[in-house]
Amino acid sequence: MSPVSPNANETGSPAAATPRRRAIDFRKYTKQIWLAGLGAFSRAEEEGTRLFDTLVQAGAELESKSSELNPSGEERASLSAQDGQDQDTRHPSLAGKVQDTRDRLERLLDEGLYQAMSRLGLPSGRDLQQLSQTVERLQTQIQQLTEEVQALRQNPPRD
Repeated sequence: MSPVSPNANETGSPAAATPRRRAIDFRKYTKQIWLAGLGAFSRAEEEGTRLFDTLVQAGAELESKSSELNPSGEERASLSAQDGQDQDTRHPSLAGKVQDTRDRLERLLDEGLYQAMSRLGLPSGRDLQQLSQTVERLQTQIQQLTEEVQALRQNPPRD
Protein backbone atom coordinates (compact mmCIF):
# COMPACT_ATOMS: atom_id res chain seq x y z
CA MET A 1 0.00 0.00 0.00
CA SER A 2 1.60 3.27 -1.07
CA PRO A 3 1.17 6.52 0.84
CA VAL A 4 -1.78 8.66 -0.17
CA SER A 5 -1.05 12.28 -0.94
CA PRO A 6 -3.22 14.46 1.32
CA ASN A 7 -3.31 17.13 -1.42
CA ALA A 8 -4.76 15.08 -4.29
CA ASN A 9 -8.26 13.95 -5.24
CA GLU A 10 -9.31 10.86 -7.22
CA THR A 11 -8.03 12.37 -10.46
CA GLY A 12 -4.68 13.20 -8.93
CA SER A 13 -5.13 16.93 -9.39
CA PRO A 14 -4.03 18.79 -6.25
CA ALA A 15 -5.87 21.94 -7.28
CA ALA A 16 -9.22 20.14 -7.52
CA ALA A 17 -8.96 18.47 -4.09
CA THR A 18 -11.67 19.52 -1.67
CA PRO A 19 -11.03 20.11 2.04
CA ARG A 20 -13.24 17.09 2.84
CA ARG A 21 -11.30 14.87 0.45
CA ARG A 22 -7.99 16.11 1.86
CA ALA A 23 -9.19 15.26 5.36
CA ILE A 24 -10.14 11.73 4.26
CA ASP A 25 -6.81 11.28 2.48
CA PHE A 26 -4.98 12.62 5.53
CA ARG A 27 -6.74 10.04 7.75
CA LYS A 28 -5.71 7.28 5.34
CA TYR A 29 -2.13 8.52 5.37
CA THR A 30 -1.99 8.71 9.17
CA LYS A 31 -3.42 5.17 9.32
CA GLN A 32 -0.61 4.01 7.03
CA ILE A 33 1.95 5.69 9.28
CA TRP A 34 0.39 3.98 12.31
CA LEU A 35 0.49 0.59 10.58
CA ALA A 36 4.11 1.13 9.55
CA GLY A 37 4.95 1.87 13.18
CA LEU A 38 3.21 -1.31 14.31
CA GLY A 39 5.12 -3.25 11.67
CA ALA A 40 8.41 -1.77 12.87
CA PHE A 41 7.56 -2.72 16.45
CA SER A 42 6.69 -6.26 15.37
CA ARG A 43 9.95 -6.60 13.45
CA ALA A 44 11.93 -5.32 16.45
CA GLU A 45 10.20 -7.83 18.69
CA GLU A 46 11.04 -10.68 16.29
CA GLU A 47 14.69 -9.62 16.07
CA GLY A 48 14.90 -9.45 19.86
CA THR A 49 13.50 -12.96 20.16
CA ARG A 50 15.99 -14.29 17.62
CA LEU A 51 18.87 -12.58 19.43
CA PHE A 52 17.70 -14.08 22.74
CA ASP A 53 17.53 -17.56 21.19
CA THR A 54 21.06 -17.13 19.78
CA LEU A 55 22.35 -16.07 23.20
CA VAL A 56 20.69 -19.05 24.89
CA GLN A 57 22.28 -21.40 22.36
CA ALA A 58 25.72 -19.80 22.82
CA GLY A 59 25.34 -20.05 26.60
CA ALA A 60 24.45 -23.73 26.35
CA GLU A 61 27.52 -24.35 24.19
CA LEU A 62 29.75 -22.52 26.67
CA GLU A 63 28.26 -24.45 29.57
CA SER A 64 28.81 -27.81 27.88
CA LYS A 65 32.41 -26.97 26.92
CA SER A 66 33.31 -25.73 30.38
CA SER A 67 31.56 -28.52 32.30
CA GLU A 68 34.89 -30.32 32.74
CA LEU A 69 35.96 -27.64 35.22
CA ASN A 70 32.83 -27.92 37.37
CA PRO A 71 29.90 -30.29 37.06
CA SER A 72 27.14 -27.68 37.51
CA GLY A 73 26.44 -24.12 36.49
CA GLU A 74 25.55 -23.15 40.06
CA GLU A 75 28.98 -24.22 41.27
CA ARG A 76 30.68 -22.22 38.51
CA ALA A 77 28.66 -19.16 39.37
CA SER A 78 29.55 -19.41 43.06
CA LEU A 79 33.30 -19.88 42.61
CA SER A 80 35.41 -17.10 44.08
CA ALA A 81 38.20 -15.46 42.11
CA GLN A 82 40.75 -17.52 44.05
CA ASP A 83 38.99 -20.78 43.16
CA GLY A 84 39.13 -19.78 39.51
CA GLN A 85 42.87 -19.20 39.78
CA ASP A 86 43.32 -22.62 41.40
CA GLN A 87 41.48 -24.25 38.48
CA ASP A 88 43.76 -22.43 36.05
CA THR A 89 46.89 -23.84 37.68
CA ARG A 90 45.54 -27.41 37.84
CA HIS A 91 44.26 -27.52 34.25
CA PRO A 92 46.03 -24.80 32.28
CA SER A 93 45.16 -26.17 28.81
CA LEU A 94 41.51 -26.62 29.74
CA ALA A 95 41.42 -23.17 31.30
CA GLY A 96 42.81 -21.76 28.06
CA LYS A 97 40.09 -23.49 26.05
CA VAL A 98 37.42 -22.16 28.38
CA GLN A 99 38.86 -18.64 28.08
CA ASP A 100 38.88 -18.94 24.28
CA THR A 101 35.26 -20.07 24.36
CA ARG A 102 34.35 -17.18 26.64
CA ASP A 103 36.11 -14.75 24.31
CA ARG A 104 34.21 -16.14 21.31
CA LEU A 105 30.95 -15.92 23.24
CA GLU A 106 31.68 -12.32 24.18
CA ARG A 107 32.39 -11.45 20.53
CA LEU A 108 29.19 -13.24 19.48
CA LEU A 109 27.20 -11.29 22.06
CA ASP A 110 28.77 -8.01 20.99
CA GLU A 111 28.13 -8.67 17.30
CA GLY A 112 24.56 -9.84 17.89
CA LEU A 113 23.77 -6.87 20.08
CA TYR A 114 25.34 -4.44 17.59
CA GLN A 115 23.39 -5.97 14.69
CA ALA A 116 20.12 -5.90 16.61
CA MET A 117 20.70 -2.28 17.63
CA SER A 118 21.53 -1.36 14.03
CA ARG A 119 18.36 -3.02 12.72
CA LEU A 120 16.31 -1.12 15.28
CA GLY A 121 18.00 2.15 14.35
CA LEU A 122 19.54 2.57 17.80
CA PRO A 123 22.80 4.49 18.09
CA SER A 124 26.07 2.76 18.92
CA GLY A 125 28.37 3.78 21.76
CA ARG A 126 30.53 5.63 19.26
CA ASP A 127 27.47 7.47 17.90
CA LEU A 128 26.51 8.50 21.43
CA GLN A 129 30.04 9.69 22.17
CA GLN A 130 30.07 11.82 19.00
CA LEU A 131 26.64 13.18 19.85
CA SER A 132 27.79 14.03 23.36
CA GLN A 133 30.80 15.91 21.99
CA THR A 134 28.56 17.82 19.58
CA VAL A 135 26.18 18.75 22.41
CA GLU A 136 29.11 19.98 24.50
CA ARG A 137 30.34 22.17 21.62
CA LEU A 138 26.84 23.56 21.11
CA GLN A 139 26.48 24.29 24.82
CA THR A 140 29.75 26.21 24.73
CA GLN A 141 28.60 28.19 21.69
CA ILE A 142 25.23 28.92 23.32
CA GLN A 143 26.98 30.16 26.45
CA GLN A 144 29.25 32.43 24.38
CA LEU A 145 26.33 33.81 22.37
CA THR A 146 24.30 34.37 25.53
CA GLU A 147 27.17 36.35 27.03
CA GLU A 148 27.50 38.39 23.83
CA VAL A 149 23.76 39.17 23.79
CA GLN A 150 23.87 40.24 27.45
CA ALA A 151 26.87 42.46 26.75
CA LEU A 152 25.08 44.07 23.79
CA ARG A 153 21.98 44.69 25.90
CA GLN A 154 24.05 46.38 28.57
CA ASN A 155 26.08 48.42 26.07
CA PRO A 156 24.06 48.81 22.85
CA PRO A 157 26.09 49.93 19.83
CA ARG A 158 25.67 53.57 18.94
CA ASP A 159 25.34 54.49 15.31
